Amino acid sequence: MWPYPSIDPLSQYNQIVKSVKFDDNLALGYGNLGCMVAYEHGIPDNSLQLLWDRSLKWNPLIAR
Repeated sequence: MWPYPSIDPLSQYNQIVKSVKFDDNLALGYGNLGCMVAYEHGIPDNSLQLLWDRSLKWNPLIAR
């Protein structure tokens, strides 16, 4: 359940993506699929950008 009625999860995610200042526009991954998939050996290209990308303000949750 999402406990924040004032904002939907996608809007919250997009605000976080803007705040960490990623270089490209791949917030929802390749094809804008927004998969939340990660494997022990890597992450698919269509996974959420916060899972795999790095910026000056963000370290990826799972290294590629």
